[in-house]
Amino acid sequence: MYNILIVDDEKNERDGIETLLRKGSFGLNVLKAGNGEEALSVLSKQSVDILLTDIKMPFMDGISLIRKIEYRKELFLILYSAYADFEYAQNAISLGVSKYLLKPINVGDFNQVITEAITWCNEKELQRSEAVQLQKIIEYSKFYTLEKQLQLLLTSTATSDKAVHTIRELVPAFESTPFIPLLVTCEAGEFIEVIEAIGNHDTQPFEFVYGLMDANTFLIILFTRANTQHVSAFCDLLLLTIRQKFQSVVFVIAGRELHKLSGLKAEYDHMSKYTDYYYFISSSTVVYVQKDNHIQSSYDVTQISTDKITTCIKAGNYSEAYSELQRLQSQIHNNRSYSPMFIKYVLTEMIKKISKNTTLQLKPTDLVNEIYATDNLNQTMEVIVNILKRIEQKEYTNHDQNWLIRSVKDLISRDYNSNEMGLAYLAGQVQVTSAYLSTLFKKETGHNISKFIAEYRIEQAKHLLKTTHLKIAEIGEQVGFQTPSYFISIFRSRENVSPAQYREREGI
Repeated sequence: MYNILIVDDEKNERDGIETLLRKGSFGLNVLKAGNGEEALSVLSKQSVDILLTDIKMPFMDGISLIRKIEYRKELFLILYSAYADFEYAQNAISLGVSKYLLKPINVGDFNQVITEAITWCNEKELQRSEAVQLQKIIEYSKFYTLEKQLQLLLTSTATSDKAVHTIRELVPAFESTPFIPLLVTCEAGEFIEVIEAIGNHDTQPFEFVYGLMDANTFLIILFTRANTQHVSAFCDLLLLTIRQKFQSVVFVIAGRELHKLSGLKAEYDHMSKYTDYYYFISSSTVVYVQKDNHIQSSYDVTQISTDKITTCIKAGNYSEAYSELQRLQSQIHNNRSYSPMFIKYVLTEMIKKISKNTTLQLKPTDLVNEIYATDNLNQTMEVIVNILKRIEQKEYTNHDQNWLIRSVKDLISRDYNSNEMGLAYLAGQVQVTSAYLSTLFKKETGHNISKFIAEYRIEQAKHLLKTTHLKIAEIGEQVGFQTPSYFISIFRSRENVSPAQYREREGI
């Protein structure tokens, strides 16, 4: 419904015009003012589409009123007067007045002018809608171009000068503004909505860009403008928004401040080493990469690391367990807040947990004595490695593991389109922990389980795109993606084209 503002110092005139509008069933919402000053007050508070004003009025006449309206080109302007004065008509034309009516108003002429005004409003609304849609397409294209170039920059073996150049063209802020990369891991398919909600946050605006790196991993690049507090405030808002919207666990790795895009790949590669910590946390966590390459967090990082080692051993992934043990040793060595006694206690508890799931007979007292007899961190770690190697030589569990992976793959092929499908659902179905299943699946298949699920869904989507005329959003929903935007992001990331372009390419 469009708004029409009637401006006349005579109440009878205002009411009479309102009566004509009602009788003509034009469906307009009527606003009224007694002079130009009152009209300006109404215009400052209400959105108006059509302005119908008398010329001769006290305080401010109609011509002066129109002249004071800065956005008058956005209004359909109608002047009416008892005077067929050439000067008035000349002023009206120069101000962009659309129609000029004479008093007393002829009903037929009036109805024709109002009909023209509504037609003009309809056309303007259509143009506005098309402009908004075009802007969305431009932004959509810009977002996916940026996302693709970021993927190219971060996954290629050598720095891509072309990708760097394109990213700078798309985001000029990279030329002069410091930035911090954030890797965010989360199961929530609606994560794009969370990012956009933060981008629209009024009280504390943030400047950032983002892209999907994997099925459940986003890269956010936050422009800091030399404000270090900006990062923690952003991370706090991110965790709060996710908790309010999805109540799911999220893991954030905040990198170090960078000044050039050329340094992003090395930082990204270092941050990526910690992404699988996501499977070993029980609550949303932010870790910060320090200048010495180690990480710091309010969450106990040693607990995450020892849980990962324990799970890797249980899954038979000893190479990853040894790598994580080295990382833990380096982390402890560079963090002087850990006492030697505390570290021995943590490692002893870890070995106790591991020994419960092995066939190697390890006496708790022997473990304690062996670990606590060491004089320094290097000796302690040598003892731990020797114990793990003894366990490795004893354990052969491939048959059971292969059976478990086959069961999980069968579940994915059966329930891939369920909204519940994900790591937690699969782990519950085969009665193991999420961390164990994630570690085992990656060891046995070489794939991240979330990525495997996403790729399976994309294959099903491609089949539907080629064999049906379902809408893109309907196909995304049928194969298990919770929102069309997330479906399109994953599809484009894997196939390098959108679902619509894929369908067109296949001749459907």
